[in-house]
Amino acid sequence: MKTRGWCAAAAVAAMVSVPVATSAEEIVYLPSWQGNVSQIQWGIVDYVMYAFAIPNGDGSVGAIENGAKLSQACQAAHSNGKRCLLSFGGWNNGNDSGFEAIAASSSARSNFANTCLSLINQYGLDGVDFDWEYPEAEDAANYGLMIDAVRARIGTSKLITAAAANHGYNARAVQQNLGKLNFAMIMSYDGDGGAGHSPYGYAVTAMDDWAPYGLGKTFLGVPFYARPSWAGYATLLAAGCSASSDTCMYQGTTNYYNGQPTIRSKRALCQQRGCRGLMAWEVTFDVSDSRSLQQAMNGGGGVAPTPTPAPTSTPGPGPTATPQPTATPGGGSSTNVEAESGTVAGATRVSSCSACSGGSKVGYVGNGSANYVTLNVSASTSGSRTMNIYYLVSGTRSLSYSVNGGGAGTVSLTGSSFSTVAPPRAVTISLNAGNNTVRFFNNSAYGPDLDRITISGGGTSPTPTPVPTATPGGPRPTPTPTPAPGGTWQPNTAYAVGATVTYGGASYRCQQAHTSLVGWEPPNAPALWLRL
Repeated sequence: MKTRGWCAAAAVAAMVSVPVATSAEEIVYLPSWQGNVSQIQWGIVDYVMYAFAIPNGDGSVGAIENGAKLSQACQAAHSNGKRCLLSFGGWNNGNDSGFEAIAASSSARSNFANTCLSLINQYGLDGVDFDWEYPEAEDAANYGLMIDAVRARIGTSKLITAAAANHGYNARAVQQNLGKLNFAMIMSYDGDGGAGHSPYGYAVTAMDDWAPYGLGKTFLGVPFYARPSWAGYATLLAAGCSASSDTCMYQGTTNYYNGQPTIRSKRALCQQRGCRGLMAWEVTFDVSDSRSLQQAMNGGGGVAPTPTPAPTSTPGPGPTATPQPTATPGGGSSTNVEAESGTVAGATRVSSCSACSGGSKVGYVGNGSANYVTLNVSASTSGSRTMNIYYLVSGTRSLSYSVNGGGAGTVSLTGSSFSTVAPPRAVTISLNAGNNTVRFFNNSAYGPDLDRITISGGGTSPTPTPVPTATPGGPRPTPTPTPAPGGTWQPNTAYAVGATVTYGGASYRCQQAHTSLVGWEPPNAPALWLRL
């Protein structure tokens, strides 16, 4: 059991591997779609936030994905004397219309309060967490009314918490209602798609911005994943990245993450500034050995020894080498292409997966045309091939695919769990001689997670190094960006500090000199742009 108050931690010896119980309270998010409750280190973690329930505008919520896992998380938390909350919202591809409608309507607020109480009783929750991304400053009054309605219904013995932006305009509504919350968690990550993702300085900006509102009711958020690849920490370590660094080459691109020393430095910053502790998105990206970031959140862990490269003779980064073609009965060859070897776009991301062939999978595929993964396949001759799709899903979801930008095919895929690879689904595709691309997507809803594909009938292994790109989240298949809606901001443009632009009807001032990229629109890059 760890102590509750901040204690001055002795300098942790570089190779110490025993957790040091010297931190304040710690929080982790547990997603419904991947990982296991067993990955939570209960000797360190005080609160688990189960993500996500999606609110509807009338105050109802969609079905709780993997409700049995939520029950298991709460049972485990309570058996260890810890707390379990259900988190509403999330990024949801930028769609916060449910929260906006609830907050603006008295009847919807009342319905939402009843929904919260019903779910608390059903799952034995200790409270609810609002991850509205993001309430605008003008929403502050309605945001407070929503909290009031829920508090009146669930009582004072249950918790109401919120995730909030790092600083600036998108943080104001939560900041102005901090007194009504039990605490808020500052999402001090995704500052941009590269070096500005979550450096120490970004956390300092958060502390400065939140200080006038009371840091004693805040937790500082830290990421367990990298940008621009979205690869989880465990995936990075498996690819040879170091627990003691914040950068490494992964998939041919410099990736930025928080290693153990930076996590411990942020813990010390939180101690110095008086916040309650650290929060992490998300726990299933962590490892369980001395390189654990959960241990670093608690002031412990040890710097990993020099990473041992993955057992492969293939040079270059990546969690595993792409296997060479193996003989296929009846002639031809079979090519294995790991999903994580591809290029991800938008919110699609790589995460660890113990059941997957390469130790990783690609998730968040779909729920919008911007979220997809593109795999590279080479073929010695043109012609038809059989493509087997290996995937993970709970229930049934659709997945579309397109070869070389051609017409799309769609398959309905069924499975038992996001932790178990389902039997493959075979489809027929046509490849050109030479290099080909296979894109997987779902423009209207989330598809399954992808483990890998195999191509049989003459294909050859792709080069394991993906097409290099500096675009956060990976390149789009067409280089033409979507024009900014009704504003002066444009991608691929150099902006100096102090420059002003308009985007989506709002004005913004540049805070860091940069050249803009698709995905760095002002509302999505608060580290770069301050809304006026």
